[in-house]
Amino acid sequence: MNNLFPSSMKRSLFWLLDYHPHAESNEADTMLKAIEHCCIAERLGFTAAWCAEHHFQTLGMIPNPAVFLAALSQKTTMLRIGPAISVLPLHNSIQIAEDYAMVDQLSGGRLNMGVGTGGQAIEAQGMGTQFGKRKELFEQNLIDVIDRWTIASEGKININSINAAPIQTPTPPIYVTSNQAGMAYKIGLAGRSLLTLVSPSVGKLEDIGERISAHKRGLRDGGHPKTVAEAVVVIFTHLNDSEERAREIAIPALGHTLSAMSGNPISDATDVYHMMQRTGAGLFGSEQQASEIVTRYAEVGVEHIAFLNRFGAMPWDEAEQSLNRLT
Repeated sequence: MNNLFPSSMKRSLFWLLDYHPHAESNEADTMLKAIEHCCIAERLGFTAAWCAEHHFQTLGMIPNPAVFLAALSQKTTMLRIGPAISVLPLHNSIQIAEDYAMVDQLSGGRLNMGVGTGGQAIEAQGMGTQFGKRKELFEQNLIDVIDRWTIASEGKININSINAAPIQTPTPPIYVTSNQAGMAYKIGLAGRSLLTLVSPSVGKLEDIGERISAHKRGLRDGGHPKTVAEAVVVIFTHLNDSEERAREIAIPALGHTLSAMSGNPISDATDVYHMMQRTGAGLFGSEQQASEIVTRYAEVGVEHIAFLNRFGAMPWDEAEQSLNRLT
């Protein structure tokens, strides 16, 4: 390892897998390339790989992360794997419990279970659920998933359980997504891990630090040892051999992804790129520039970064070179 990251900082890969037909060959090749990059990350000593769930839009091309993760489990041996997130309000909780128990089995007990409410009204509409009740549905479904896993881990197979118990007992670790300090506190209070995204609009890294601090405070107030859970911070990333080359690759890719996120075409993401680089919302540039940003993250308490290292139909060879620099 070089000096880019503190030795104590964990590294993960995060896959949005936004799909752009004009630039991608096909969906299958894109998913297989993502799995290939996860294998590289494992060799580089990364801790985990995560993938997002999306429906009915090009923002993400994995409607069922359990299928992708089951495939990934057969190509890796050490890398922990998980959805980031499984959108619980969109699904039957029994199906979620069964699908991800199988992922834990197939991976030999490497599942990190990332869950959340989701924030896309179009997805709730298309899946036939009520977007306005997503928080209530999330809590109900999470409780049911945990209960079924716990009962199954005791060897009980009945209609209140499932017949495919996860290997990790009583349940795989639970990661809950939030970008708000108040909710981060509640997640810690429940003894669960936090998944939080550095969005392009984050004004300062101290905002991320507030989420991390709130989560740690929640763990402490809930009487949980600090080792029981962690906070994972997702950040847009592209490193290259020079700032000029990084801009050349990352700016058009960022424009494609932001267009998919907003639903409005963004013809030039140059200003957004520079804003993200300035605030630290994007880990962009040379390795020296990245080292300075990583130091700022460490200073606000970040101990685990998940890199959104390939986005917006970025050339795969450029993404691979960036990945190899994340050591």
